[in-house]
Amino acid sequence: MKIKQNTFIVTLLFLITLTLLSACSSIDVTTTYEPDADYNKLRSFMVVENQQEEIIYLPMDKDVFEKTLRDSFATELTSKGFNTTPNNPDFLVSYYVVVRELREQLRIDKYYIDQGYHPTLRTHIRAYPVGSLIVDIIDTSSKKSIWRGTAKSILGEHDNESDKIEKIRLAVHKLLASFPPK
Repeated sequence: MKIKQNTFIVTLLFLITLTLLSACSSIDVTTTYEPDADYNKLRSFMVVENQQEEIIYLPMDKDVFEKTLRDSFATELTSKGFNTTPNNPDFLVSYYVVVRELREQLRIDKYYIDQGYHPTLRTHIRAYPVGSLIVDIIDTSSKKSIWRGTAKSILGEHDNESDKIEKIRLAVHKLLASFPPK
């Protein structure tokens, strides 16, 4: 009976740890840019309509996601002094979203009970969505991408809608923190 109780406790602790780790998942950001571009001439922007028909594994309503993303771009860029305009902007903001399901395998070779460690072999497989947001800043005069940023994070499947919206805002904030490059 003790072995079953301890196995249950180990499994429960494992699941709690995974839940806490996914809830605290970070957003990894990478950026690249064209060093010869004249970023000082950029004053106005327009967010380009996303042409993706479907985003597989997106853990929220696509319309809510798109609106949150577009609003977040506008908020971040206007806070940096750029103006949004539908007519003749200096640069375009284009984005693409990829959500993939990844699998992680965890092997437990031993567990502890009152009599000590006992060999066992247990395998736990966890599937979770990882989202990537790829943003291109395109100079309208040259029609070339002059800046690219990528934000990548584990998506919380059990987060409520407001948590998901906040994570999108945070991802855009972290992404655009290095735009324009100095």
